[in-house]
Amino acid sequence: MGQNIGKTIRQIRECKELKQEYIAKNLDITQQGYSKIEKGSAPISPYIEKIAELLNFEDEEELQKFIQFIGNRCIIDAFKTYLKNNGQI
Repeated sequence: MGQNIGKTIRQIRECKELKQEYIAKNLDITQQGYSKIEKGSAPISPYIEKIAELLNFEDEEELQKFIQFIGNRCIIDAFKTYLKNNGQI
């Protein structure tokens, strides 16, 4: 995982119009600590399940599938396609 997954999680969070503070509060960490997770300078593994849940994925596996689905595509277009393919829009 690391920086790439952190960047993708940031983009998903922003698409959903969620603030870092909201995620951090639900993880019981500081906003600065969460920012480090998104930047890849702090480990994400202790928080990945809860982050997936907060971003409305069923679990870490679904989040990982989405990240693989994105590849190098534009996050917004990929997210819309993913939701459509999964009957969510």
